[in-house]
Amino acid sequence: MKPFKRLGSLIRKASSVSILCHHNADPDAVCSAYALYSLLRRIKKKLRIEIAAPSLSRISQRVLRCFPEKFVMKPHLEESDLIFAVDTNTIQQLGEWKDLVTLPQSNLIVIDHHALHPRTSQMALMVVCDENATSTCEIIYEIYRSFRVKPSHLDAVAMILGIYFDSRRLMLARSKTFRILHELTAQGINIERAVSILQVQVQESERIARLKAAQRTQIRRIGKWIVAATSVGSYHASVARALIMLGAHVAVVGGEKKGGLRISLRSTSDFFEKTRIHLGKDIAIPVGERLQGMGGGHALAAGINGSGDLAQAIAQCLDLISMRLK
Repeated sequence: MKPFKRLGSLIRKASSVSILCHHNADPDAVCSAYALYSLLRRIKKKLRIEIAAPSLSRISQRVLRCFPEKFVMKPHLEESDLIFAVDTNTIQQLGEWKDLVTLPQSNLIVIDHHALHPRTSQMALMVVCDENATSTCEIIYEIYRSFRVKPSHLDAVAMILGIYFDSRRLMLARSKTFRILHELTAQGINIERAVSILQVQVQESERIARLKAAQRTQIRRIGKWIVAATSVGSYHASVARALIMLGAHVAVVGGEKKGGLRISLRSTSDFFEKTRIHLGKDIAIPVGERLQGMGGGHALAAGINGSGDLAQAIAQCLDLISMRLK
């Protein structure tokens, strides 16, 4: 990556900064936020910084117990000179805070490895995006290198956790991923001990949600591909992953929450490699627009937030996948 001269200039001019994660923030999001917080402190000691997320996943709550900096419930976004959105490709993922980062003179800086929604890119003051990175923590590490800052022991642990989690326990890792992990573990970090923090038992409510969703799953065969679709009240991403593990090539899982719709999309690497259908760009973004919301994500994992009829929204996803395949 090129040296982040502009980013350094913006940071040094600021006096107050907010770092935001997406709704139900996963370990890559919270670890990216923590590592970025630590880096900003090193660049400008007197900078006021707060970290926040609309909500945290259960595994992220466990991870954050290992780090001293606490997430705030209500960030002072109106007072922030800069607002960093990490691992967040659409402002819809910021929940009720989205209206506070859509000002005419945007102070939003997006750092992400997902395919960004066009509207997010347009409104941002600056975008640092690398879709080839397996995690946002990889990008944060490259920013450390560009500023010639050596991560502390805790910074290194945080980035290792984010990389390990979002690379699906290194199943999606590239040569660059291993190079970064090698450099991070060079501080004497036991990677096996570090990633054990990510091991949590599946709650009974999540198990039941998976089983109930499986009972009402619709199965559609399109050519040689098996596409599974279902609805569930919560644990949408977990159910989508479970359907892939059960044998589906593509999973579409939707649900209604707080007057809106949420859809999680997952596919196998084999499906993407042979069809080149990118769930974030080809499915989530266009369907999100149709649902008067936003969508985006990875090639193999994406999400949509919007409004309307749930059954019709799921049908739109299936029809678009079918159209792309045909």
